[in-house]
Amino acid sequence: MERILIWVGGVCLLAWLLRIVSRKLEASKSNKAGERSDFYLRKVFMNVSEKEFFRRLLAQLGAEFIILSKVRIEDFIGVNRESLNFGEINSRRNRIKSSHVDFLILDLQTTRPLMAIELDGDSHNKASRKIRDQKFNQLYEEVGLKYWHVKVEADFESKIAEIKTQLKTSVSIKVNK
Repeated sequence: MERILIWVGGVCLLAWLLRIVSRKLEASKSNKAGERSDFYLRKVFMNVSEKEFFRRLLAQLGAEFIILSKVRIEDFIGVNRESLNFGEINSRRNRIKSSHVDFLILDLQTTRPLMAIELDGDSHNKASRKIRDQKFNQLYEEVGLKYWHVKVEADFESKIAEIKTQLKTSVSIKVNK
């Protein structure tokens, strides 16, 4: 029995080592300079739902608005530095600098952010994600930016029609039907 356990352990160790070696060989093959890279190009930028929603957003809103995808929150929300020391500024920056929003809609003329949109898939049902979403709901409310959650299983066309209506009424911009 002891020999079998040692043998099985040895086989598992060998399989693990072969897996590591094959990954390193694959990485070295894909690197043009022949050196190992710490980075790789992702095969896709958006998942299927994001891509479909983005396609429909562009079709309905693209002529009147700028639509960006996967924007880092710190790129459109800044930290108010008044009466804060260096540590407090960095603490607030750390809350937003590594987070992104799925879609950001900007005014075509001024590039002013008008609305942030989050596609809510299954991950948004987790307790930790609900807490994160609530924090960002509060942040967007605090800075005066409209924030929409769209469930992945929702009818995208009707949700985008609601978004279009909201944009028309909130910024008084004529949007083509």
